[in-house]
Amino acid sequence: MKLQKIFLESGWKNGSYLIDLSSENALIYLLINAKFVGIPIMSNEFNNVEKVIRDVIDESNAPAIKKSWLITSDELPSNKELLLKSAKLNNNYHSPVAEISHFSKSKNFIIWSPINQ
Repeated sequence: MKLQKIFLESGWKNGSYLIDLSSENALIYLLINAKFVGIPIMSNEFNNVEKVIRDVIDESNAPAIKKSWLITSDELPSNKELLLKSAKLNNNYHSPVAEISHFSKSKNFIIWSPINQ
């Protein structure tokens, strides 16, 4: 599968932690054999993104977020900044490693790798 290949070529290791901020669905965790940080974010919860991100923060901690991979979308680019700000982190912990265009929607996804993982 294309998504798995992109993750693996970007340095992904099965069982790594992932926070999906893309507003898609939690199936990505199964597709790439990822672990949740805190709670999985479901796409229908993004109508109150601040609450969802607070829940992730409440269920995890800053070190877990620092070492997690992130997925963002150009549809909701501020989710990453909101997550990091809420966890009292900055952008120095993650680096973009790949961009994926959704084949049936007009949006792009960015995969962020933790730096110094």
